[in-house]
Amino acid sequence: MTAPRTRGALAVAVAAAVLLAGCSAVDPEPASPAIADTFYELPDPLPHGEPGEIVRSEPVEDAPEGSNAWRVLYHSTDAVGSDILVSGLVIAPDSPAPMFGRPIVSWGHPTTGAAVACAPSLSESPFDQILGLRELLDAGAVVAATDYSGLGAAGPGSYLVGATEGANVLDAARAARALPETGASHDLYLWGFSQGAHAALFAGQLAAEYAPDLTLRGVAAAAPPTDLAALFASGVEDPAALALSAYALDAYSSAYAHRGAELSTILTAAAVAAVPRVAGLCSSQESELEALATPLLGGYFAADPREVEPWAGILADNSPGATAIGVPVFIAQGEQDTLVDPAVTRAYTDRACAAGETVGYLSLSSLGHGETAVGALEPVLDWFARIQNGETVASDC
Repeated sequence: MTAPRTRGALAVAVAAAVLLAGCSAVDPEPASPAIADTFYELPDPLPHGEPGEIVRSEPVEDAPEGSNAWRVLYHSTDAVGSDILVSGLVIAPDSPAPMFGRPIVSWGHPTTGAAVACAPSLSESPFDQILGLRELLDAGAVVAATDYSGLGAAGPGSYLVGATEGANVLDAARAARALPETGASHDLYLWGFSQGAHAALFAGQLAAEYAPDLTLRGVAAAAPPTDLAALFASGVEDPAALALSAYALDAYSSAYAHRGAELSTILTAAAVAAVPRVAGLCSSQESELEALATPLLGGYFAADPREVEPWAGILADNSPGATAIGVPVFIAQGEQDTLVDPAVTRAYTDRACAAGETVGYLSLSSLGHGETAVGALEPVLDWFARIQNGETVASDC
């Protein structure tokens, strides 16, 4: 198995490595790479549709051997329940489907950025962005891979916006079912890493009410951000934390404008000006991220968002755990992770156990953030297979 490409790793980790490497010149107004592909252009006017309904699809060349793949533009919802269009990929085995159909695995990708050009489906090797794709196809699964709102197709920002990400992940599975060639059944598994783990947990929380047409069987999350206030607790002296917070705060200021989420209430004037520019960059735009973030170190927050409303409430609302998932959950955490604190992940697991959830917990003692999902892959695939085969999976609670 090949490890995920660098661009598929958490954007803040990429930013941290770059920012610590030194400085380089950059245009004063950096921008994301342009999108020339008309597939991602939104229809005007925007057609009404049900969540998961496909507006546009097209085959993708060079699909993994033994599979067919499609890019899809499908209906989903944002944090306030508005109808939006989201892009993504669907990949399915090219062999005849079994009588009762194929299970779906909906993948939540780690951070690639927060702008339209940062969509994994736009990358030169989009299939390399999906961890475990080969193994899942060989096991007979259909794989759905959302780009998230605002990546690929224009839409509201979704970075660590749980309701939006979660809906996007679930509706990608619905889109997979809407393609008759996939042979997809109702059975659904969720699998995500880092930002995608956050998305998978929120999708799990939303599934029973938002997507009762799908039968959620299990949720696997590697290095999930589960307590956003804790993520912000270290401030932004670390450039990685600054990059992460800029992506998130830009999305929150838009998603929760109706709650008064103004950046000027928590950020310095320089940071207010810089945050939208950071949010316009993909994690591959390393020199631009470096040039924007470095001058802000030590002069980013004007107030602690954990102590200022509506920001404190927004961080709480976007921390998973408020709603039970109700199906088995598998959490993997690298103990050498410096981006997602292992103690915070264990605390989330303890709360989930106390709430009666069935939780499998995999501690990867020697692994840091970037390696966690790779280290967890084989156990996750085995865990999915046991559930699909009707076995009862053990809880580590």
